[in-house]
Amino acid sequence: MTPNKALEIITNAVQTDKMTVEQDKALAVAQKAFEKQTPKKVRCLKISNEIVLKYCPTCRVRFLRYGHKYCSECGQELDWSDKE
Repeated sequence: MTPNKALEIITNAVQTDKMTVEQDKALAVAQKAFEKQTPKKVRCLKISNEIVLKYCPTCRVRFLRYGHKYCSECGQELDWSDKE
């Protein structure tokens, strides 16, 4: 099973009416944790030819140093590759 398929199953389970409130909350927590463990591309904002600001795609905290595996603010796993 792929991570995206697992996330789809969790999302669909959260949206059913047959779950208790406690189960619904637990699945929502699991869904958020799973999403943070799925790497997201670091966002870039080009200010000039020499200055490019890089920031977290989830919380938008700006990075002063490059290459962190996770955002220090929200914990999002980061993808620093240049590939789209």
